[in-house]
Amino acid sequence: MSQTATNSPRKREVESKTKRSLEEYMKERVQYKINLYFRKAQQYRIWHLIASVVIAVSAAMVPVLVNLSDKNKLFLYLATAFSLLVSIGVALQEVFRFREHWRNYNLIDSNLRSEEMLFSMSAGPYKDTGNEKEKLDRFVQRVEELIHDERWDTINMRTSANRIAENEKLIESVVESYLKSKGKVIG
Repeated sequence: MSQTATNSPRKREVESKTKRSLEEYMKERVQYKINLYFRKAQQYRIWHLIASVVIAVSAAMVPVLVNLSDKNKLFLYLATAFSLLVSIGVALQEVFRFREHWRNYNLIDSNLRSEEMLFSMSAGPYKDTGNEKEKLDRFVQRVEELIHDERWDTINMRTSANRIAENEKLIESVVESYLKSKGKVIG
C-alpha cells in the first residue's frame, strides 16, 4: 500500500482553520514552535559538544602517539587513525553545522519566549495599542515574521552554493590527505 502525504508517519496532519482563538494560536503555533526549537537547539548542542570533544581529544592524541611510535609500530597506526578521525570530525562539523544550528534554534526559541512575555504583559510594542484586536494582530505578525526569518536562515545555511562548494573541497582535501598519508598518488 503506498503512503500518501496525509497518512505518512513523517508528516503530521495539518488542520486548516479559517479562525483561531488566541488560546488556540498560543498552543498550536507559539508554544508548539517554542518547544520544537528548544528540542532542536538541545539536539544540535549535544552533537556540537560530542563532535568538539572527539576532535579535541583525537587531535591531542596524535603527537603523543607519534612520539611513542618508535617503541611500537601500533602507535603509528593509532596516530593515523586519530588523525583521520579529526579530519572526518571537522568535515562533518562543516557539513552539518551543529554549532550554527544550535545557536539559530536557541535564538528563535528565546525570541519567541520574549515576544510571548511582552504580549502577555502588554509591554514593549504592545504597550500603547488601541485595542485587543490591534494588539493580537501585531503579536501574530511579529511571531510569524520570527518564524519566517528562522526558516529562511536555516534554508540559506543548508543550501548556500558557496557552503556546498566549500564542503566538497573540504571533503576532497580530507580524502587527499588520507591517501597521501598512505603513500598513494592522486592523479
